[in-house]
Amino acid sequence: MLLDKLKNIYLNLNKVSTLEHLYRYVLEQLENNFNPDFIIILQAGDNYLQYSIKNQRGNCRLLDVESALHYLSFHKTDDHNYCCLENFPLIDRNNQKRLANLHVIPFPLADERKCRYMFLAAKAENLDYSQEDILFLESIVNYLSVKEQQVIAKRERQLTFINVVSTLLEILDLKDITLSAHAKRVHIYSLYILNQLEMEDGYSFDRSFRENLQLAALLHDIGKISLAENILTKPPPLDRSDFSQIVQAIENGTRILAKIKPFTKIIPAITHLNEYYNGGGFPNGLAGDEIPLISRILAVANAFDAMTTNRYGKKMNQPEAMAQLQKSCQVQFDGQVVNAFYQTIQNNEDILMEMIEEYS
Repeated sequence: MLLDKLKNIYLNLNKVSTLEHLYRYVLEQLENNFNPDFIIILQAGDNYLQYSIKNQRGNCRLLDVESALHYLSFHKTDDHNYCCLENFPLIDRNNQKRLANLHVIPFPLADERKCRYMFLAAKAENLDYSQEDILFLESIVNYLSVKEQQVIAKRERQLTFINVVSTLLEILDLKDITLSAHAKRVHIYSLYILNQLEMEDGYSFDRSFRENLQLAALLHDIGKISLAENILTKPPPLDRSDFSQIVQAIENGTRILAKIKPFTKIIPAITHLNEYYNGGGFPNGLAGDEIPLISRILAVANAFDAMTTNRYGKKMNQPEAMAQLQKSCQVQFDGQVVNAFYQTIQNNEDILMEMIEEYS
């Protein structure tokens, strides 16, 4: 029974992705299994308490770490470590009285240097935990300690990842002030196309696919930092020499991305951005569904943005650009993606253009 209970808790803890949800889940499990007067997770390193009083949760702000630890007076019995919270500055909202002199079991959490503890408090008059209770509590704390560090580490990796993407976009800006703005507009167009495909065409995209699309949209031009200035802004048609330099720039971009492990998953989408739906594109002459869907979405968003800005000569208005996309359906572009983009423009024109205006 105990092992089944712990296994279920362990599986659920693995699904938790934020510290807030992690602490909330642990509080719920302790409430369900022990029904104590109150539970406290003391996070003295952050100068606050997270607590639960008869299913009422919240935070109690403290003045500083020392004032939090001042209220804890530890002593040892034959069997367990206990502590007494003398005149603890927390109000029992049910009975409208101060909680004082309640005996609790302390467990260190994660990094003890941060003074992070969990306290499970029984009723003041009765502290009677069985050995199975103690084993259950210790197991939960061990799970929580490991999971807490995993969540913190994941959050730090995500922040680092975001900083890397921001840095690469800043590098693009140093090459050409218009490149990062173009990438952000393609990012917005691509997400709207994705949502339209999901709503109208029966597609279902998971979180990983969405993240890959967003990354590929933002970084699809990263190779252009190696492109000569006269080629970067040259309108079509391009001669053989120009074309070879663009192909080389794309390869340079994929080499840059390959050095950063989380970016390797978007390399195929960027590599095949210039494939044609009829097989007439490069670098591999892929056709139809052989071309990654992210590449097909980006191709439409990328072309539309290029045509509706001054990037390559005369700027088209939206109807002209859309007509050009529709003219090239099933030749250069996936007709289903073009139609989804057309529906997006029709249904969200005002909102979409307002968002795009920020990056003009």
